[in-house]
Amino acid sequence: MKFDYNLLVNTLSIQSESYKSHLMERYIKRFLKKNNIPYHLDAYGNIYATKGHSNLYPTMVCHVDTVHEINMNSIVKRHGDILYSIDSQSFQRTGIGGDDKVGVFITLSCLLHFDNFKAVFFKDEEIGCVGSSHADFKFFDDSTLVLQCDRKGMGDFVTSIYNVSLCNDDLLLRIDDILDAYHRKPVDGGLTDVKQIALNNDVQVANVNCGYYSPHTDDEFVSITDVKDTLYFCAEVFVSTLYNRFTMKRDVYKYDYSYGYGWDPYPYKPLTSSSHATTYNATECPGCTGSDTMYDPYTNGTYCFTCDDYYYEEIKQDTKATN
Repeated sequence: MKFDYNLLVNTLSIQSESYKSHLMERYIKRFLKKNNIPYHLDAYGNIYATKGHSNLYPTMVCHVDTVHEINMNSIVKRHGDILYSIDSQSFQRTGIGGDDKVGVFITLSCLLHFDNFKAVFFKDEEIGCVGSSHADFKFFDDSTLVLQCDRKGMGDFVTSIYNVSLCNDDLLLRIDDILDAYHRKPVDGGLTDVKQIALNNDVQVANVNCGYYSPHTDDEFVSITDVKDTLYFCAEVFVSTLYNRFTMKRDVYKYDYSYGYGWDPYPYKPLTSSSHATTYNATECPGCTGSDTMYDPYTNGTYCFTCDDYYYEEIKQDTKATN
């Protein structure tokens, strides 16, 4: 497995924002065309790539949007092992968007490395996994397993999200030695696209943290060493599971949280989404005093993207927004 530093920097340099991710989408399409990797789009604009011809494919997904507003003056800088970004005019820090440009980089790297591989690049994850809620879930019917790299820090292997099991002991026992070698442990995690796949396909999935820190802030940065470590970890997991399809039966619940918009198979509505911003009123996170939060009616709690954790308190519904 080759670690391409220039590819990492180039990917981190692309400006992308929820609902405004066309530059990243174009970057990915050009990469796929250059490397002769076939791809297609669904009706929402998610990008599906399939390399090689096989009965089974290791599969990775990521999301192409970030929370940071597009800033064409933003440039990537390096200090030792750390990559960060600044505005070239004001010299102020700007969020580098490691969430989830690091995931895009690792996905592209795996597409280059493996002879047979599948990948999906989802749009608009940061505003409630909108892109993955529109996915063609049959695409994963021949996946060995599905990994996503969309979590801050290091050391975790996310096996459940909001009480939905992503994978079971069949997979964990197979990769136990790899988890130990890379000092990763099974944990419960926050919302991301693999939960949508778990709700709609029997393939086992997992989310992996990948070396970006202080996400959703101007001070966000990326550790080169941690990104490289995550890339090698994912590659070893894919190799160890190459000839088996890992599936599981899940207890799946559907909710009609339509909010007047008709049936919606995805119940979680972010507070930052303009169409649903007043549906629920949530106070700032008591842990970090940040406002980048999302109310989750399934757990009756509020998720803080900065802390990557829940807090619970009484939340009053704004009846004006639902009438």
